[in-house]
Amino acid sequence: MQNETVLAAMIARPDGPDKGLTSLGETLLNPNTLARTPGPFRQALRRQQMNNGGFAQKSNAEFLQEMAEDFNKSPGDLNEKGPFFGVDCKECRNKGTVAFVGQTEWGPEIRNRECACMRKRRYLRNARESGLSELLTRYTFDAWQCREAQQRGLCDMALRYAQCPEGWFMVSGKPGTGKTHICTALCGLLLEKGLEVRYMLWREVSRQAKAVVNEREAYEQIVEPLRRVRVLYIDDFLKTGKAVDRATGQGIATPPTSGDINLALDIINARYNNAKLLTILSTELESGSIMSMDEALGSRIVERTNGRYARLTGRNWRLA
Repeated sequence: MQNETVLAAMIARPDGPDKGLTSLGETLLNPNTLARTPGPFRQALRRQQMNNGGFAQKSNAEFLQEMAEDFNKSPGDLNEKGPFFGVDCKECRNKGTVAFVGQTEWGPEIRNRECACMRKRRYLRNARESGLSELLTRYTFDAWQCREAQQRGLCDMALRYAQCPEGWFMVSGKPGTGKTHICTALCGLLLEKGLEVRYMLWREVSRQAKAVVNEREAYEQIVEPLRRVRVLYIDDFLKTGKAVDRATGQGIATPPTSGDINLALDIINARYNNAKLLTILSTELESGSIMSMDEALGSRIVERTNGRYARLTGRNWRLA
């Protein structure tokens, strides 16, 4: 069985299966054996001895079954400490594993299987660590509205990518067209698959990184995780602030600085060189515009997003 581990075997085997009831209990309670026995089972062994006045009246199978049941009744602490809190599981009682008695050629032995709750626990842990926890509650495929044909096409493309995640995924378009929504929903599906995802809001993180670019240790602390995380979602890639046009008084987007391009090259090139890493990009810039800013940067993105790039040209649905 997948994710199955032997926790405590039927140790008394000198005369074959189901021989020597007392020797099984005595062997399991031997100090050397107890030292190798997981804590909950060690406690179960001692309780069984006290409750049953020894093991002489129990067969090996009966003894091990009671031992497994005793373990399954004992509470765990996954919701009290560590990274897997957030699920109150009645099956494993928050231990993450369920014990049962399996059969071998030698007879019965206690095994354990991973509880189904661990998939949900991993998802919640990865979501918290990704930085997407709040966005994931709002931006889902169920909440995606296909008002236009291009939105339906984008949704289909994202679902195909989630089924077979390979290469990079990129969506460009003006504000309010759904770029962040579809990319976040996609990240949610990848998280459910157990992939590690990290969210990077470009303007925020780029400002932090550029501020310490000459302080190697501080710079690496920010950038190194972005180079190597399994899935990196960069939101508003290469978006900068706005300047005021003196002639019109209107705000106009300022182009990325050389510092922005250098940071983008640092992250993108590291990920380009490792084909196992997935990168998801949302940006207001067309791929051609990025190419015109820096061909090395743009060509890497175009190559990796081949067949997985969409340009949204619809309206700003936030204003609808």
